[in-house]
Amino acid sequence: MSGVRIVGGKSDAQPISSQTHSLVQEMKTHILSKANLSSSHSVFEPVSERKQVVAGINHFVKIHIGDDKYIHATIWQKPDQSKEVTHVRTDKSKDDEL
Repeated sequence: MSGVRIVGGKSDAQPISSQTHSLVQEMKTHILSKANLSSSHSVFEPVSERKQVVAGINHFVKIHIGDDKYIHATIWQKPDQSKEVTHVRTDKSKDDEL
């Protein structure tokens, strides 16, 4: 089912796009705050993403935060192009499904 987009369904996980990488960097402070991590966290590298078309777009992102630690963040890009970090899940590993 790769490449087929179902409205409301999530895309397959894929490497991070430059557009989503920029979005994650823009929302970094909000993501770290929801994860209860310092805003000066030294490693913060988005590595993969999934998208879901809803009223706007949900961006599901796996972010490497150092060592073997990852977090999963959901950024909702609203129809008016404003953005909100809706979920952050901590204690994730490289192999956890996004």
